[in-house]
Amino acid sequence: MSTLRAFVAIEPPASVIPAVQAARRFLADLEARLRWVRPEGMHLTLKFLGNVEVASVPVILKAMRAVAGQTPPMALHTAGVGAPNPGRARVVWLDVGGETAILDRLQADVEDAMFGIGFEREGRRFHPHLTLARTRNRSVRLPSGLTGAVRPAYFRVDRLSLYSSELRPGGAVYNTLGHACLEGSREPD
Repeated sequence: MSTLRAFVAIEPPASVIPAVQAARRFLADLEARLRWVRPEGMHLTLKFLGNVEVASVPVILKAMRAVAGQTPPMALHTAGVGAPNPGRARVVWLDVGGETAILDRLQADVEDAMFGIGFEREGRRFHPHLTLARTRNRSVRLPSGLTGAVRPAYFRVDRLSLYSSELRPGGAVYNTLGHACLEGSREPD
């Protein structure tokens, strides 16, 4: 049976590209030591699924659509350059802020839905971000002043996407396998 690498994510709009370009300028001194993610490949991962059978894609999409149908659209924004460990970074990202309570709930619901159809739970805590770059070999020390170094880019999220990922020497290539529209209503204040 054929398989593919898959993940559930949010695709940010082109309006985040100026923030990506500003972050790249801010990190220009590290340019040679970083491998940048292509803007068209940026995404906010909610759940990495790993290798899945192609035949299971409709089941995954059905589970995603059930979650999305109960989740309202949300407003998010980039919130500065970050890394898990700025002193020894191997991954550099743009943090994500905004209506993160909705985003956190969405991620937890996606996690539960995928567990319900046979996927392992993620052991790490969810930290919403858009990966900018990975180091080429050794870790790097990020400069201070990361918070506020890049103007926020605001965007609205109204759907989830299921992607396949093909690893190639020039970087990963992503293909969209399907979408799930966020259609839930907001709870009254």
